[in-house]
Amino acid sequence: MEFEFNLDETAAERKQQTEDEELRPKLLYVDDEPGNLQVFESYFRDDFQIVTAESGEKGMELLSEHDFDVIVSDQRMPKMLGTKFLEQARSQTPLTTRIILTGYSDVEDIIDSINSGGVYRYVVKPWDVDELRMTLNNAVEYCHLARNNVDLIEDLKRTNEELESALNEAHTANRLKDEFLANVSHELRTPLNSLLNIPAKLMDDFGMRQVLHCEACDEQYETKSAPQPSHPCPDCQAPMIIATTRVFTGDGQTHHYFLSLADENARRLLHVVDNILAISQLEGGHLKLQPTSTNLSSLIEGVVEENQHTARTRGVTIESSITLKGETASLDQEKTIQVLNILLDNAIEFSKQGDSIAVSVEEESNSTYVFSVCDRGVGIPVDEFSNIFDKFRQIDGSHTRSHQGLGLGLAIAKGLVELHGGLLMVESTVDKGSTFRFTVQAGPG
Repeated sequence: MEFEFNLDETAAERKQQTEDEELRPKLLYVDDEPGNLQVFESYFRDDFQIVTAESGEKGMELLSEHDFDVIVSDQRMPKMLGTKFLEQARSQTPLTTRIILTGYSDVEDIIDSINSGGVYRYVVKPWDVDELRMTLNNAVEYCHLARNNVDLIEDLKRTNEELESALNEAHTANRLKDEFLANVSHELRTPLNSLLNIPAKLMDDFGMRQVLHCEACDEQYETKSAPQPSHPCPDCQAPMIIATTRVFTGDGQTHHYFLSLADENARRLLHVVDNILAISQLEGGHLKLQPTSTNLSSLIEGVVEENQHTARTRGVTIESSITLKGETASLDQEKTIQVLNILLDNAIEFSKQGDSIAVSVEEESNSTYVFSVCDRGVGIPVDEFSNIFDKFRQIDGSHTRSHQGLGLGLAIAKGLVELHGGLLMVESTVDKGSTFRFTVQAGPG
């Protein structure tokens, strides 16, 4: 007689058997009698993955190596009573269901075990196989239910944390919105108020006066005394008539001051509008790079010169450090200048009288340039580093803050730098100053 064996089918069966075994609940049985361990395993090995131990000490070792659904322990063991073992097991694996086997004389110990060891059931020996099997199955379900409850509680905690985080973000967004609207109102009203009042002040310095007017020459002449009709024109001798005209009676320096103030406030208004439009275009993805061949030293020198007047009014000096004399690169010149102006505007705003600001550019690697603006101003707290590039963010967002602005500048600068494929970075120490650096990926000039 010949036998044929299909090795593939045998391997598949073994694999299936292993998988089925792994799906069965895992149970630890502790008893100091080897015969009891063998009997227990023979009855229940088809229903459970059974691991046995002959002492409580060995059982504790196994608890650190396996994840059991149920622990069954005999009460009367020489080195460690079952109640003591289950009490220790509870502290190590609190969700595992614990069952103790005992004789009638151990009832008081069992009551103690239920209290201290959190025992699910106690089973009186000799035990009935079917009743114990039912108890074990119920214990497995109890364990799974306890674990599911823990998972549900963790999910609930996580959901609550997420909701709390979302609520905090909503409150923060709402606060930033209120601050932004208040800042917009302030940034618009302040220059508008000046622009509305300056013309009236200037108009007060113009008055009406009678003069002699020559219609032939179309010229007007003032006289120290009251003008008289038919007075001859000093040029053509034709008779002149008395006319009324508006003449300047004020002080020229005062007018120059007010006109300068009007110009400053008009530019401030334009700056506010430009920033709002810029952030809108960045978020809408409407800004595109327009690279042109740019002389880097000329770019830096131009930006420094453009900001010198504002710096001088605050008693601050700006210095440029250029090592790339005459070098050109292909980049969006307008947007690069805009970033530098934003950084310089902040540096000037937060600098003290007598401070200096350094502006520089250097080549980091082939086609990558690093622009830097370094000041010695008030500095930025470390915990604000992650916030300063967010739109509407200001370190001091209160209505009483001493520095103007909408909190859009650095958000715009970051967006423009990223449009170039670069990074905007900051290093700062409170009361010592800040250095902002940004990289630009540029093509050959």
